[in-house]
Amino acid sequence: ANKEDISLLSKQFGIVTRNTSLIVLENLEDYLRYDIAPPVELRQAYDAVLKQRRIDIHERKTTLLNAAVDMTKELKTWWNTDFYYKEPVKAKEEYPIPIATNGSGDPIANVVVATPAGPRRQAAAATQASPPRVMPPPVPVEREAKADESQALNEVVVIGNAAQAKRIETASASSVVRSQAMGSSAALQASVAGLSVNKAGLREINISRAQSVASQPAIIIPEFKSDKDYMKNLVGKPDSAYQAYLKMRPGYITTPMFYFDVANWFYQQKDSVRALTILSSIADLDLENADLYKTLAYKLKQTGNYAEEIFVTQKVLQWRPMDAQSYRDYALALADAGQYQKALDNLYKVLTQSYNSQIADRDQGIEEIIISEINHLITKHGAKLNTSGIDKRLITPLPVDVRVVLNWNKNDTDIDLWLTDPTGEKGYYSNNRTKIGGRISNDFTSGYGPEQFMIKKAVKGKYKIEVNYFGDRQINISGPTTVTAEIYTRYATGKQQRKIIVLPMSADNRNGNLIGEFNF
Repeated sequence: ANKEDISLLSKQFGIVTRNTSLIVLENLEDYLRYDIAPPVELRQAYDAVLKQRRIDIHERKTTLLNAAVDMTKELKTWWNTDFYYKEPVKAKEEYPIPIATNGSGDPIANVVVATPAGPRRQAAAATQASPPRVMPPPVPVEREAKADESQALNEVVVIGNAAQAKRIETASASSVVRSQAMGSSAALQASVAGLSVNKAGLREINISRAQSVASQPAIIIPEFKSDKDYMKNLVGKPDSAYQAYLKMRPGYITTPMFYFDVANWFYQQKDSVRALTILSSIADLDLENADLYKTLAYKLKQTGNYAEEIFVTQKVLQWRPMDAQSYRDYALALADAGQYQKALDNLYKVLTQSYNSQIADRDQGIEEIIISEINHLITKHGAKLNTSGIDKRLITPLPVDVRVVLNWNKNDTDIDLWLTDPTGEKGYYSNNRTKIGGRISNDFTSGYGPEQFMIKKAVKGKYKIEVNYFGDRQINISGPTTVTAEIYTRYATGKQQRKIIVLPMSADNRNGNLIGEFNF
């Protein structure tokens, strides 16, 4: 509990403790590096360097906060911009102009022929004082029903037996039509706006402008299965599979992906207790390995083990306080566990730390992600939060229909987020502003990311999320680079939905790897 105080006293009086070591300092640079007060003859130079460092730290903090303020202004401008998307106009079917004829088959001059598309005038050389009106053949029942429906309805809410509702956009008005009152000739049997209506399962059609029910987008995540040989031994019930795991473990004891894959199998079998036990073994492979602990934290987040996620991310923060991502990961773990005030305070720390110039350049643009997450917390839990310590220039509601965030566990790694929208346009690092209003955050070619996609107003259709893995520049015990993607729909609203995917990368992922899709 007094670790820091003991270390401070040991440095002050030159006493070796359990948490300190005795080192020989030869010059001013050594005293500065280890933050130890030098002898009197070096003290003046030492104090001068420290003073300049304090000035530099203040300038770096001011620069980062100003960058965050500028980014907030940019996000507000983007959020308040209306992006219009016009669907390609389909060519209308052309009908031949009907011509009125007499009994002999000769055209009748100046006769107005009424058609479903409206009156047309057919001119001829001769004139008549009172031209007769010739009506076209009766409109088929199906077409008549559709025409009446398109002119009468604004939207149709179909409520089925499974208590599901879908909204179908049409034209104008409001009423209630019950299935019992529908005659067989007027029954709705066609597909309307992509929805097949099953007459046998239809209880009620509620036609109402005010009572529409918007369905929640379904986020579809592919099921990823390991193809490693050891997975072939995990068969049958969890009890027997666990015994198989114990037998295999000595052969893979230093292989992180072994625990990751086996834990996944037990999670899929709904045995979360054994899965967590196996997953926790990752932490024992290498003490103070931040890459391993990040991988573990991602999986704990995905599986809802938030108390353990806090413990692991706090360890990473202790080991790597120089990284903005360490504060962010810890803050988001706190938010997962419902500790919103501490989460907000630690998120704000990302924007108020002094990073060295190399890390500051590496993480340039991370403020865009942090601003979104700070305002998400304030929007959802503002009544419970003390925001007096937050710069008011950063506070602005930014709810969006779609938000996807990509993180990874290794430094010096280049991974890209791709998102293809219903128009077929792909948002990525060199096309970071799409026509329908999507925006991709800054491209991180080293470090830990994250990268983010947001769109305020999603157009209807399918969205496809992919990860492109360029590679990393390190080899260590932590195994392959692991990414986690958080997929949100209706972010920072009362209808927010989140799905998380954790996926190890390989060379096969360099041409894009599908990690999820959803329909709006």
